[in-house]
Amino acid sequence: MKTNQLITILGVLWGIAYGISSYLPLPERVPVHFDINGNPDRFGTKLEAGVALLSMPIIIAVVSLILFWAAQNETRVGNKKILEASQIGVTVLLLLVQFSLAQSMQTGRFDDGRWIGIGLGVLLIALGNLMPKIAPNAYAGLRIPWTLASDRAWYAANRVGGWLFVGFGALAMLSSLVLPSQWFLWVLIGICGLLLLSLPYLWIYSKGVYQQDPDRRPLS
Repeated sequence: MKTNQLITILGVLWGIAYGISSYLPLPERVPVHFDINGNPDRFGTKLEAGVALLSMPIIIAVVSLILFWAAQNETRVGNKKILEASQIGVTVLLLLVQFSLAQSMQTGRFDDGRWIGIGLGVLLIALGNLMPKIAPNAYAGLRIPWTLASDRAWYAANRVGGWLFVGFGALAMLSSLVLPSQWFLWVLIGICGLLLLSLPYLWIYSKGVYQQDPDRRPLS
């Protein structure tokens, strides 16, 4: 059994065990949603809280199965390793989400978001370092018309995208360590906004590289 498969199985089992152990002591009225400052703004039943907690290992299992299927259908060893590493990263990140959610339901405040921010930062940095190594494939990487029709555009765009991921990941980690924990949602919104803003640049950049590639293929 490979390391990524073992970590995923252990992660799912841990998520189930932790979800149940966190669910049992909860009161019948539980905070299930929090505002931007970490204060509860909606309460739900204990059953609703349990569903939210136990959904994490289910999501881990589903996402891991998708990544496992993609890795099994990938012929390039390098791409296969990247998909397997992504499986580990997603498992750890979702377990951190479950932990923060359980703590918030128990304490009545969302004060553990920094762990999600740190986990997200590590995942983005890891993916950013892997992106320049991804060969053209059907499952991962910056898959837009220009990169799919030009190997030069593919590697150039994924290299720049990797730098951006590393930068955003470092920003997420630093913000989570320095800023108050309840600011996590602002940090998350900012990171997501920066990621979205980077897409037009990557589109234009990859198009320019494609147009300069003498070996480019016709757009499909």
